[in-house]
Amino acid sequence: MKRKREHEENLVSEIVFFLIVFIFFSISLPNSSAETSSWTEKLRKALDGTTKIVISPIQISLEIDDAKTKTKEKAVEIKDKQTIMMVIDNIVIDDEQSGFYCACLGDTAIKFFRKDKLIANLSFHHGRSLRWNCSHLDADRNCLDDIWPGDGLLINENAELLATWMAQKGIRTPLEDRLRSERLKQTNKTKYERAASCIPESLKEYFSSQGRFAEYFNATIGTKEERMRILFCMLGSSNESWSMLDWIDQEAYKLLEDYGKEYLQNSVLSALKSNHRQTRRGASRFWIGWKSPLQEWEPEDNSLYGTLLTVLQESSLANNRQMALNNLKGASPYLSVEETDKFFFSALHDPDANVRRKAMITAGEMGYVKAIPYLIGVLKGTTVKIVPLPDIPDEERIFPEDDFSGQVGRKLSDKEIAAISLGYLNHADAVPFIKKLEPSPAHDVALALLGEIDLLKEEYFKSQDSNQELQLAAVEAVLRAKGMKGLSWAIDYKLCTHWWEPERVMDKIKKMLLSNNAPGREIIERTAKLKDLRAWYDTYGEKYIEQMKN
Repeated sequence: MKRKREHEENLVSEIVFFLIVFIFFSISLPNSSAETSSWTEKLRKALDGTTKIVISPIQISLEIDDAKTKTKEKAVEIKDKQTIMMVIDNIVIDDEQSGFYCACLGDTAIKFFRKDKLIANLSFHHGRSLRWNCSHLDADRNCLDDIWPGDGLLINENAELLATWMAQKGIRTPLEDRLRSERLKQTNKTKYERAASCIPESLKEYFSSQGRFAEYFNATIGTKEERMRILFCMLGSSNESWSMLDWIDQEAYKLLEDYGKEYLQNSVLSALKSNHRQTRRGASRFWIGWKSPLQEWEPEDNSLYGTLLTVLQESSLANNRQMALNNLKGASPYLSVEETDKFFFSALHDPDANVRRKAMITAGEMGYVKAIPYLIGVLKGTTVKIVPLPDIPDEERIFPEDDFSGQVGRKLSDKEIAAISLGYLNHADAVPFIKKLEPSPAHDVALALLGEIDLLKEEYFKSQDSNQELQLAAVEAVLRAKGMKGLSWAIDYKLCTHWWEPERVMDKIKKMLLSNNAPGREIIERTAKLKDLRAWYDTYGEKYIEQMKN
């Protein structure tokens, strides 16, 4: 089963989560406390005579369109002397722990004014530290402020008070960041405990040292079978995204890759047939992991595919349930009809909206005609029945706030997603329902899939809305028309969200051209990139279209 690209299907949907984790890492700089006797006193001297404080969110432009990244917070202006003093009094910096430099711009700006003159500009980072940004420049753009030599870490109690007070004023981001940080600490702690439970007591003292674990692991664990059990158990200790690897995961992967493919295949097979949920999860994760030596493995035992999908679909993390749909495409030839029906039913009625949307698109791409009544119901506006997830052990649950899923069909409504899926399914009876939708790119592409190819437009192949589902459906419409409409647009396809898109588009166009005996066959066969197809089209495109007309 081909899985080389599957991890990428969830990458964009996880961008926000990657940012959340990334911002807790910082680039350390030497502590420069020698330059100032007290970070706190230095700032307070600059703030003397403050008459106004303005607190506002820092708007950061991201190249993604996700409602979760946008803030509705409004600026808060403080002129009351007592409140101004309370804010200043709670800026208490831990000199010994300061001097680092966080890798982000911060989320909240705190500006201090003396009458109408800006005297200090601070940025609040993750509810824990402040950066004193330069407010005044000379003619050569040199900073005139006597600012701190790095970021200042607030005393925890003061950071808590400031973040809580800001939340009461409507600026909730610092407090939410603190809560998120606590959840992350708890998540890491419980994952460490689960991973540590996999290994013998004699190894636990080396487990946290990371660098020495591999050395002692190989020297201590005698049999290969026991090593495999421990490593899969470690790799299955995470209930979060399978695309993110912390040091525990990396240790397990590194040790597993020391073994040959055949032995690893047999070990994964044994682990997937075991009764230990954590071990099954780790073996599944290794099987389909990025750069796994087993990516191309197609086991003779077809039941393993169902086990893999079950492991993913039982996850409390919606993103993993989307991954189950990515793998369903490759696994479907090895599943029984009943198994396929079961997986689609669960996905189409999943509690998470983006899992349901992903299931609709996947049903269309796979030609799963049993989804047609469901899709027609969505077009009609019928309320979808939600089926709760199966019960799982408490240790596998995640914080609800961390249950995210990648957006599917950006800027598209559920009805438009259903329309595109019905277009993939070539269900002509859906046309009257689709035509009742408001005119839109999705409306046009869905009808183009159903034969109204003249509705295609060039911009549908280079969307500005990160709308991968729309763009790939537009390419499919061109393929169905055998390239007689929109072939040049498809060849100029613009990468939308994932690196593999142009390669997939190229492969499909090549296959279509070769199957229709297009001229310039040798050039097509040598094509390795879409730009190579552009060179072919410039020479043979018109000739090919004329050939198809005749």
